[in-house]
Amino acid sequence: MEVITNDRVGLLYGISKILIKNNIIISMAKISTNGDFVEDSFHLRNNFGFKIKDELFIEKLKKEIIQFLS
Repeated sequence: MEVITNDRVGLLYGISKILIKNNIIISMAKISTNGDFVEDSFHLRNNFGFKIKDELFIEKLKKEIIQFLS
């Protein structure tokens, strides 16, 4: 998952909270901040350690994150 947005206080906390609520494990994260701009990449797995393939679940997750960013 890639998140490209303006930086703000609590950004990573908010994204992490959404992922934890949905039983998602962050297996790797690359955080890049340039001034007020962030480009963060996350490798995500389900709570069993497998790749997430459920398209409906992925869309739900995207909507939650987009709503948080708005």
